[in-house]
Amino acid sequence: FVGPRTVEAIAGLRAQTFLLGAAAADERGLYVATDIERPIKLALMAIADEVALVADHAKFTAPAPVLLC
Repeated sequence: FVGPRTVEAIAGLRAQTFLLGAAAADERGLYVATDIERPIKLALMAIADEVALVADHAKFTAPAPVLLC
């Protein structure tokens, strides 16, 4: 699910842990592949008590265009 209604629905929830997947990571932050997924991931991060990045070593050398955080 994507879009403004999904972000609104997420705002009414609470999560203990959000397992975050990213397309790339470097010293400036985490990146996603498309701008459409950014608002959803930010909303999920906002409602979670804890956010854990799930990434293998390839994410630290891969390029991705959209800065997430």
